[in-house]
Amino acid sequence: WHDTLTTVESLSMNQASAFLDRQRCGSVILALPRKFVLRRKSNNLTLFYDRLEEELTSVGIVVERIALNKRPHEVRGNQSKLILLHNGARSLPNVLNSGLSYIPGYWNIDRKGVRGMSSAGDLLFEPDTVDVDKAAAFCDSLREKYVFPRRSQYMQARDSSVLPERFIAVFFQGDIQDAQRTTRPSSARMLQSVALESGDLPIVVKHHPLRTSARDVRMIGLLRQKGVTIVETDANVHDILAGCLVTVSVSSGACFEGLLHSKPAIFFGRTDLKNFGYSAQCPDSFRQALDRALHDVKPFDQYVYWYLSSNCVDASKPDLWKAVLAKARHAGFDTKTL
Repeated sequence: WHDTLTTVESLSMNQASAFLDRQRCGSVILALPRKFVLRRKSNNLTLFYDRLEEELTSVGIVVERIALNKRPHEVRGNQSKLILLHNGARSLPNVLNSGLSYIPGYWNIDRKGVRGMSSAGDLLFEPDTVDVDKAAAFCDSLREKYVFPRRSQYMQARDSSVLPERFIAVFFQGDIQDAQRTTRPSSARMLQSVALESGDLPIVVKHHPLRTSARDVRMIGLLRQKGVTIVETDANVHDILAGCLVTVSVSSGACFEGLLHSKPAIFFGRTDLKNFGYSAQCPDSFRQALDRALHDVKPFDQYVYWYLSSNCVDASKPDLWKAVLAKARHAGFDTKTL
């Protein structure tokens, strides 16, 4: 305060007023992994935060970077500050959870969480309110960018693979944090349910590209010993999605990509796609979900367009800071304090 008073005394009345106004202003905290705070690497994640910080700073908003392990959202003095919590799942008045959504370039900036934890799952999807032509054009552009060149968020095999015809595609998520937060029954129980109720349909399994779970591998081995035919593959995800009848996972982003192939999704975990996909927890509920998934007619393009355009931030568009602050206002945060 001594420094503040000294500064004020050296300013004119108008300058002092403006200075004190700035002292009362809130700020934005980017709560990020330590390596992001130290700017040790550059990738699509860090570039998003770099750009957001640059734009906010350019309009006079103070931005701080604080490591996630310091838990800035729990510090009482930060309650008046807007906090972006990377890959967070906290519902607090001044917190927006931020993270990549299911399609590269689209981000969850959300009051509840990211990906399977986001508040999009609480909303009612009403296809009659979504323009069919706009949705088709939007999804066609995504297919041009990702489906036809066989691109995804993670590196994919470039060579084509031989797969069965008309199969159930099961996507494991390994031991990654997102899967642990959204798992209800285990992935092993999920596979057991699929094996018991798949009928004559082949089962094709793809492990997570970043981390394979030893428990999942053991379960596959046990089911094979019981005579269940399971094909493990590292095929390109778009080859799998093109050939399958339905996708099954805890809450995998691959199932969202499957919507661009017009393939229904069944989820065994918590998901923000529950307003379009099907839920299962055991063999009986999986059988019911599978029957519905194979027979229902779904407006896939309209849902993808609605989810990404209404619930996510498109990082490719100009004025990223405006889109983020709009999300803050929608969540109830008074952005005028910034």
